[in-house]
Amino acid sequence: MQLPDAAIGSIIAAAIAGLVVFISTVLTKEQKTSEFRQTWIDEIRKDISQFISGTTEVVALYSAKKNNQDSQVKFLEDNFKLLHELQSIEHRILLRLNPREHSHLIQQVASFRSNVLNAYNGSGTKAEEQRLTGELMESTKVVLKSEWERVKKGEPAFRIVKVVALSAIAVLLVFLARSFVTPPSPAQEAAAVPSPTSGAAQIVIQNYAEISYPATQPSASKSGKRHAQRLTERAPVPASSCEGLKSH
Repeated sequence: MQLPDAAIGSIIAAAIAGLVVFISTVLTKEQKTSEFRQTWIDEIRKDISQFISGTTEVVALYSAKKNNQDSQVKFLEDNFKLLHELQSIEHRILLRLNPREHSHLIQQVASFRSNVLNAYNGSGTKAEEQRLTGELMESTKVVLKSEWERVKKGEPAFRIVKVVALSAIAVLLVFLARSFVTPPSPAQEAAAVPSPTSGAAQIVIQNYAEISYPATQPSASKSGKRHAQRLTERAPVPASSCEGLKSH
């Protein structure tokens, strides 16, 4: 069954409007999510760098006074605000990480200060500190790269909507193609073919009848009168009618 053009236009307009509204809503939400994820990447990178640099410097200065306990106590008192800031950065990093996805990085951050302090108290000193710092930085790069790939590809909902939108457009194009390409039925073809007496032919026949009728009407009436007269002359008169005339 072939739909009328008006119905096809209404269906197409409604489908396009609904699809545009749906896609716009999802894209707006997913765009915000991607922006938040990018901000998270920038902030975690900044916190990790501050945490590593602050921790290594403080531990190095503190370990340099290991032969003088009073100097170490005084150092901690004088740099209490700095130590508090390092503790705050560490907690902020841990709160930003997902325990299921970033468990290895969480473990490294939580143990970094104590491991660096033990390194300076042992025989490894600077070399051990560089090893610990390198491991933490590499783990951070892996996490940041994974999150950045997610930002480039888009959120899962965005990818699903993109597939759905492309599928809907393909279905709509197929529907349009079938609506305009499907041949008409035999009944529709018969209704579309003009009859022999339709249109201009009907007008010509009607005009010819109106012109020819007055010209043929007088001759037809005369021939009719002559024919009636001949019948009257040839018809015999009944006997009963003659007897009636004689009596009169």
